[in-house]
Amino acid sequence: EAVAQFNLAMALSMQANGRSQSRRGVRANYLMDHKFEKIEFRLLFDWRIEDADDDEGIVGPTVIFFGGAEVEVKSDGKVSARLRGIYKRIFIDEVQDLSGWDLEILRFLFGSRTQIVVVGDPRQATCPTNNSNKNRQYKGAKIADFFTLLQNQGLCVIEHQAVSYRCNQTISELADLLYPSLPASRSMNHETTDMTGFYIRKEDVISYHREHSPIVLRYNVSTQTEGLAAKNFGASKGLTFDRVIVFPTAGIVKFLRTRSGTELAEGTRAKLYVAITSAKHSVAFVCEPSPTLDKFYSVTDHLKMHHL
Repeated sequence: EAVAQFNLAMALSMQANGRSQSRRGVRANYLMDHKFEKIEFRLLFDWRIEDADDDEGIVGPTVIFFGGAEVEVKSDGKVSARLRGIYKRIFIDEVQDLSGWDLEILRFLFGSRTQIVVVGDPRQATCPTNNSNKNRQYKGAKIADFFTLLQNQGLCVIEHQAVSYRCNQTISELADLLYPSLPASRSMNHETTDMTGFYIRKEDVISYHREHSPIVLRYNVSTQTEGLAAKNFGASKGLTFDRVIVFPTAGIVKFLRTRSGTELAEGTRAKLYVAITSAKHSVAFVCEPSPTLDKFYSVTDHLKMHHL
């Protein structure tokens, strides 16, 4: 019954979002295997549909599914035993976005005899899987503390891969300012360019865009971008661009002046990190000069470019 209810919820969600039902749903044979026949799933699973606003400003239903960790407990470990019988190794990507009860599932997976390898960047936690209060202390970039706890308990070993093959060193150092408590990045991009990071006046944006064709990034759809086609910060995740021009919020301008990323809201900080590190060669921030922004490049005035 729980499987049928969950599939119904998924079908409603996909119908609202115009998605094909063939790509989603629960594999009922895994849940209704004879090893689980005595479990009353009806009491262990629950679901609800909530409205969610994504990076593109589209509102639609999101399915939230509970129960995986509870099934493991009430079945006396049969979930992990079943996984161990099917897979020798389990790989989980984008682990920084897991939250709430997801971390309890990770906890029992690491405590099982199956080899678990997870990969993620705590600085890119832009798409949390849920808003549960469970394990809220490990949400976002603080998921690093969760894995430190598991390591201290002897359940995992953390390997830091603080190397960037995309961004040059100047861009990497700027992005690192957002998360000073995490290991600094070392760039393996040794390509040289005449421009790396700089500020640009709003009146120079069109001229610069015409000359260098950068990708325009904004915080959200309400940000004015001088009529240029733009992507939201979150939409640039996983993408690589030669040059990027960023239309910052007031909070981001403050960060550029103070170099203190910890003052930004957690979601803004993660999305800005994604935006900055999408660039290989240069990042331009659209803002007016001030005494604290003395390293400035103007296209129309042909001023000498200074690194951030």
